[in-house]
Amino acid sequence: MSYDGGITWSDVVPLVYHKGDLYEANSTSCGAVEMERWVNSGTTCSGASGYDKYSLQVKQVSYDGGITWETTQFYKLGDLIEENSLDCGYYYRTISTGYTCVGYDKYRLIENQVTYDSGATWVTTSTTTGDLVETNSSYCGYVCPKKWTAYYEGGRVYSECCCTEEELDAMGNFCTYIRTQEINPYIPNEPSYGQYANLNYVEIGDCVVGIADHAFCYIAGHYVGYPLSGVSIPNSVTEIGWGAFDGCDRLKSIVIPDSVTRMEGRTFVDCSGLTSVKIGSGITELDSLEFVGCKSLRSIGSTGSGASVEIPYTVSAITSSAFTNCTGLLNVEIPSSVTFLENCFRNCYSLSSVTIPNSVTTIGKGTFYNCYGLPSINISDGVTSIGEDAFYNCSGLTNVNIGSGVTSIGNYAFEKCKKLSAITIPDNVTSIGDYVFSGCTNLEYIYISNPTPPTLGMSAFTTYAANLSNPNNSVYYAPTIVVPCEYIGTYINSGGNWGKYSKKITCLTPEYQYRATYSGYTTYSKECDAGGVLVSVRPDNQHHPFSAMTKLDIGDCIIELKYQLCEPDYGSTSILKEVNFPTYLEKIGNRAFFNCSKLIMVILPSTVTSIGDSAFYGCSGLSNVTINATTPPTLGNYVFNNTNDCTIYVPYGSVEEYKSAPGWSDYASRIRSA
Repeated sequence: MSYDGGITWSDVVPLVYHKGDLYEANSTSCGAVEMERWVNSGTTCSGASGYDKYSLQVKQVSYDGGITWETTQFYKLGDLIEENSLDCGYYYRTISTGYTCVGYDKYRLIENQVTYDSGATWVTTSTTTGDLVETNSSYCGYVCPKKWTAYYEGGRVYSECCCTEEELDAMGNFCTYIRTQEINPYIPNEPSYGQYANLNYVEIGDCVVGIADHAFCYIAGHYVGYPLSGVSIPNSVTEIGWGAFDGCDRLKSIVIPDSVTRMEGRTFVDCSGLTSVKIGSGITELDSLEFVGCKSLRSIGSTGSGASVEIPYTVSAITSSAFTNCTGLLNVEIPSSVTFLENCFRNCYSLSSVTIPNSVTTIGKGTFYNCYGLPSINISDGVTSIGEDAFYNCSGLTNVNIGSGVTSIGNYAFEKCKKLSAITIPDNVTSIGDYVFSGCTNLEYIYISNPTPPTLGMSAFTTYAANLSNPNNSVYYAPTIVVPCEYIGTYINSGGNWGKYSKKITCLTPEYQYRATYSGYTTYSKECDAGGVLVSVRPDNQHHPFSAMTKLDIGDCIIELKYQLCEPDYGSTSILKEVNFPTYLEKIGNRAFFNCSKLIMVILPSTVTSIGDSAFYGCSGLSNVTINATTPPTLGNYVFNNTNDCTIYVPYGSVEEYKSAPGWSDYASRIRSA
């Protein structure tokens, strides 16, 4: 309180108070309780760009429990209503209006647009690529890589896409192999071939790694080859399953790429129309009946040779009936990489030429079994063993050259090689099996040069022949076995199976015109000269009387036997029982063996062209005569008169020609097939 006009003031509390100016309405200091809320109060523009439209909220308060509300000056942003709003002055937008392609991938197309009339119209200023919609999309022109494409008669084509990565993860090999029955061999209800159109050609895609078992040879529950004429196999394939093309008899050619490392077996069995096969370098062995019955194959050679079958230099063995029953096969040239052959050309009876390289060490069991059209074989020096049945019934063989490296010849190796007349067994052979030359009915000489007799199997050189006049008394005979003269005693006395041939062992060598054996087993021989004509077998000394000669071996340097060669002297009797004629004999002179009444058998080589008058007249002890010349030799008079009507055996297929030939017709009733 002041009493001097406000100069000084007293602190004395007045006794009277009154209310001054309003300081705060609804003050919490005076006990008021404040409530608040935010309510929309229009819109506003905000955001980083300033073009975003938001709702605007204002704060309201109440001090009477919400009965009345007062609006304050406090505001805040509400919810986002629109980005880049025209109301906020924004004149641009970005929208998805369709799709675009990047390569073969499909993306959303994003367009940047602007408006100048508050959104009434929009103008695109640029485009960008949005999110990926689909990889490898047909929308973008994508054509899937084909697992296979099949071409049918009438131009119809069907195909299947390779698996996607997802399918590959889920199905594995199911996706990457051509499966059995996956490709239909026919199109139903097509006009050709009844109700079906045949499958002509299949192109296999690069996503395929294998061809499953029977992939092209299973129709309607049966193993039947597809009517397929061609197939393309890509370099991605590594395996061809068992019987994959079995019975595809219309298949003409096949190229097996280098990527293929395994063919499971029977791959092309009975593909009888197959004429061309190129085998890739991934193959190291041909086995398991791969080409059995491929009758149209004509030749086999190495890669680049142009042969029907081209075998790569990676192949080291051909086995297990790989080319059995390829009956049209004519020529075989084994690649120089091959070391082992076994049972691979069985029944290839048209085979006329075989070349075996020095790389081959084994000609195994049944390699050329029943190749009866094969005329000759040269077994290279690299070969060390000839297996069982290797040349069984190669009845057309006339010449066999066994290489110097051979040490063993297996059982039945040359059994029934009926045209063989002579064979040389080289020094290194230490083992000859059972029946090796059994049934070689024309085999006259076996030359063995090993000083030590090889181990000899049962009946190795024995041939059985039926006795037509007495079927119960069959004939067994063996060829002459020529060994080194200095070791003839070793062979004769070696015992065992050699003992059975002691009387057939001789030591005739090519440098002798003849070798005569006399009673008492003494011998006399005369060296060859340049003439090739054997004039006389009468030595000029008393120790070898002509009348005591029991056996005569004539050397291979002789091609002609002269007049009265072995005719006994007047008043004497010949005891000559056996004559072994030379391999290349051409002419037999008049009365050459006149009245050799003890002579048992005559076997003449295929080279004989003429037989003189009375050459065998009076050989009354003869049981049979065998003549191996396919063309009847010129025959003189009375050649086989007074010979006990013995049977005359001639080559199979020449019987009728002999019976009708001049001179031979006199003996037609005695002529038989050898």
